[in-house]
Amino acid sequence: MKKIISSNLLVILSAIAYNFLFWNEKMGLNSLIYALMMVGILFLVFPEGRKSKPALITAFGTIITALMIVWHNSLFAKCIHILSFLTFVGFVQVRTLRFIWYAFIL
Repeated sequence: MKKIISSNLLVILSAIAYNFLFWNEKMGLNSLIYALMMVGILFLVFPEGRKSKPALITAFGTIITALMIVWHNSLFAKCIHILSFLTFVGFVQVRTLRFIWYAFIL
């Protein structure tokens, strides 16, 4: 029970830190920093997600799309990054998911 509370607290504190550090800033380098931080934290909180091939692929995709935000700063890159990040979170939480749509909905 303590592990669940501490892991949820870690995710919440990182979201608060992101909000505090990058308030009223546009997406750019901060998206890359946050994506790298959250990929590390989520793999730390859900260690079984490190063994999931879809979770690893979407983690790589999330980091690549964050790099594309830094490089291009287009609306398309931002939308794809958000979708990729949400899908990554779904795959990390439930290792047995096989379809992208279920991960995105989760």
